[in-house]
Amino acid sequence: MRALVLGLLAALVFAGSFWFFASRGDEIVEFVADRADRLRVPVQKALGHEPRPSRIIYLNREGATLGPGSDDARKNRSSIIEMRGLATHTLDAFGGSKKTFESIAACVAENFAAYDVQVVTSRPVTDDYMMVMLGDRAGPLDDGKLHEGKHLYGLSPATRGPIERAIVYVFATELRNHVKHTCETTSHEIAHAYGLDHTRECSDLMSYEKPCKTRRVFADKDVPCGEDEDRNCDRGTATQNSHQLLLGLLGPRPTAATAP
Repeated sequence: MRALVLGLLAALVFAGSFWFFASRGDEIVEFVADRADRLRVPVQKALGHEPRPSRIIYLNREGATLGPGSDDARKNRSSIIEMRGLATHTLDAFGGSKKTFESIAACVAENFAAYDVQVVTSRPVTDDYMMVMLGDRAGPLDDGKLHEGKHLYGLSPATRGPIERAIVYVFATELRNHVKHTCETTSHEIAHAYGLDHTRECSDLMSYEKPCKTRRVFADKDVPCGEDEDRNCDRGTATQNSHQLLLGLLGPRPTAATAP
């Protein structure tokens, strides 16, 4: 069976290459993100067409029981559950406050504001949407092999293009439900489900580099791909422009019509 690359990711990245800073009382705590990268999963053959990007991103804070199979958010079916050999797996709900969840959702929406997608917090009635399981810990979804048994913060199927109706995981409990870190991790994992690779640009949400002083965005720069060192991008190109890739795939957000 033909297989494609899957991104198996940790928060915003690899051990020893990215640092989180959070406040705990008067103490500044340094979190070193843990390494976990690529596995291979079956192609979405049952679609009968090339996978299309889902334009609704559903942030699920309620938890759910997921089953194995080709990704289908409508049916709570996940290729990652299948890859782990699980009959089912239940993820608990987001453990933070409603206000914290709303702040994370607003931040994710801001990161995707330039593109023709919607970020929603209630399960859509439409058939086509991506679902982000936001909460809990990795549990059996983390086999510990790719990142030396350290904490896993995020997990996403990823190929050279979009995965239709993908299910993405962000283990917010591991991130202590911190708004900025959970938002950045969520945005990073969503973009993998749209086909984006890792970059070496510190200002890019797809980067494993120690962050710049500026806010991370989907950078509008042609930069090398890679984790600890430069490499060719998954698409076979020498560089990636994260913003332009998303813009080309999703289109720009429509501008409201101006009344005469």
